[in-house]
Amino acid sequence: MKTKLLGFYKLTRVNDFFAQSFATVSLMTTFIEGTINPFTFTHLFLTNLFITAFSFAINDLEDAPDDALDPKKRLRNPISAKLITRSQGLVFTTLLAIISILLVWPFGKLARIIALTCLLLGFLYSYKSVRLKSMPIIDLVSHGLFLGTAQILITAIGFGLELNPKIYLVALIAFSFSVLSDFYSEIRDYKVDRLSNINNTASIVNVDGIKNKTHYFHVIPAILITLLLLSNFSGQFQIILLGLALIFAFFYLISSEQFRHKIAHQYFKVVLVATGTILIAVHSFQYF
Repeated sequence: MKTKLLGFYKLTRVNDFFAQSFATVSLMTTFIEGTINPFTFTHLFLTNLFITAFSFAINDLEDAPDDALDPKKRLRNPISAKLITRSQGLVFTTLLAIISILLVWPFGKLARIIALTCLLLGFLYSYKSVRLKSMPIIDLVSHGLFLGTAQILITAIGFGLELNPKIYLVALIAFSFSVLSDFYSEIRDYKVDRLSNINNTASIVNVDGIKNKTHYFHVIPAILITLLLLSNFSGQFQIILLGLALIFAFFYLISSEQFRHKIAHQYFKVVLVATGTILIAVHSFQYF
């Protein structure tokens, strides 16, 4: 029983994205004029978790035969690692989709449409008969939509925010962040993907020329979102956030290439959780 539970937990791959989901919801709280409702925050955090978990689970479900070709991926994937069967994984993945729809349902028609579109794209991205992840350019665009833009829009709607140009700009930045993250993953998995006959964007570019510079991928989206966030605060709170951003940027610039790579990849979850916590704290003090 414990083995099965571990297999289901690993299928969600929640450790890979919980920090991003927390940061997404935290980011959108800065657009709220007033105090944060902790129940709505938790509801939206769980909604983001389950929608994203479905996309990761269907990916591992479909990729299990390919992951079995790589020693590391074989152990990470609970199906190729024999912790659960494909049938059990399929039932669990379907359950994740159903829970996602139930969680997003109270937020209204538009949120439901976005969520259903997100789930469909996540399914088509990995489903082998379609496999958007094996179509150059389309792979990045679809990833940016269902693991970036959709989460921002659903969270904004859930908080009762108006979908104005500022919100759409955040969604666009989230899209670029997701695209660059996916491109990094394609570069990292370049050799395994060639064995699996996955012809993604990385297969048509000079990977050797950029693989050592992937830690710069998040810099531009980070700068853009920082500038946008500053406009959500006033007075001393702008100074606090700008000061923290400049301190982080200074240490990032003076650090070694190896340490920059660690920040961008190994420690990125910590950075996201810390950033989300700071945003909530500063916003709460502003409306205290």
